[in-house]
Amino acid sequence: MLLHSPLSWWSWFVLLALLLGCNDRPTAIGTDLLPDTVHIGVMSSKDTTLFRSVETVQFPLALFNSGYLYVGASRSAIAWTLLRPTLFPQDVDSIAEDQILSAHLVLFPRRLALGDTVSNVLRFSLAEIQQLWRPGTTIDTLRQFLQSGNFLGSVIAQFDQPIPLQDSTEPIRIPIPKSMIARWLAIAADTTMKDSARIFGVALIPDTTESTVIRGFYTQSPGYTTLPLSYYEVVVQRADSLDTLRIENGYDLSVLFAREAPPAHRLFIQGGIAQRLYIAFDPSPLPPLSIVHKATLVLPYDSTLFERSNRSQLPTLTAYIAADTAIGAIGERFPLSNGEFRSDSGVVVLPNIGAAFELWRSKRQSSAIVITMGDEFGRIDRLAFYSLTDPQRQPYLELIYSAMPQEKRK
Repeated sequence: MLLHSPLSWWSWFVLLALLLGCNDRPTAIGTDLLPDTVHIGVMSSKDTTLFRSVETVQFPLALFNSGYLYVGASRSAIAWTLLRPTLFPQDVDSIAEDQILSAHLVLFPRRLALGDTVSNVLRFSLAEIQQLWRPGTTIDTLRQFLQSGNFLGSVIAQFDQPIPLQDSTEPIRIPIPKSMIARWLAIAADTTMKDSARIFGVALIPDTTESTVIRGFYTQSPGYTTLPLSYYEVVVQRADSLDTLRIENGYDLSVLFAREAPPAHRLFIQGGIAQRLYIAFDPSPLPPLSIVHKATLVLPYDSTLFERSNRSQLPTLTAYIAADTAIGAIGERFPLSNGEFRSDSGVVVLPNIGAAFELWRSKRQSSAIVITMGDEFGRIDRLAFYSLTDPQRQPYLELIYSAMPQEKRK
């Protein structure tokens, strides 16, 4: 028996309306949409040439008033320090040499060392500086000065005492010639002398044969003026009393030299010197109009060539966009990615530097990044990595991208 109800007749009416509606022509919006042909792809340096070069470059970084001073020698580096007094007492013109009873250079050690911290041998000498240097002096010029025979005078003092590796350490006091201080005071009191003739200061020169460690010392930096500052303590005999003068080193600078170049198939990153990793990419294999969603860089390391400081944690590595002005210079100051050390596989992974590819496309910059120590002043550790020429392990790059559809020409 066939049942007829209002509901059944209404259902047939709706179905008929839907069938008639399907015969409508597509709207303008519908006809303008492209087919869904976006392709997600993966590309890696194992299958495609994505690296132009991977090399160690030494950037002329100056550790001027950085909050860190370094003196000594280790397996990987040699550290010198230059000190220049800037704050003299007001009445220095009334002080004669025979009034000076004693003079000392006072330094404040940090619990920071690079090298053989077991023997912990630090030996260095002091020499008076004979040529003018200022903060504007380039680090390359200072390196040339230090290696020439005209920049420094004769040795005026030596230091050869153990400095404990502990959080709280007494300042070290190095006797210096009273005649040198008297000459500085006379120069400071002479208002007719040109600034170019006002030459003060000493250099701390490490004994590279006997020293087994580079030690860190405190100094001030912009924003951190509460840190100890090295100074000269001068005891003066006044008419009826003893007076202690404090002449602070307002200018200070550490200069670090690498003791060796990277061996074959290896790359170095080291703070202070500063050795950086410069990586130039070749993005041309990417399809036109593609978008890089993720770019993962893997750097296999060789821990046998590491020289670690006495800090417990591994240093942070940071990748930046490279500048077009000089190889090794940082362009965009925002970090792309920090490196993750994975000891189980012996690699450092920078999870995503994909923003670099998009920046290169929009600004047409060179396709290169610079990898540095996260703190190039406070971490002078040396790290070693395998290069592209190593037969076993090489840097690896993986890109995840989407290839956008291209409009067909009519």
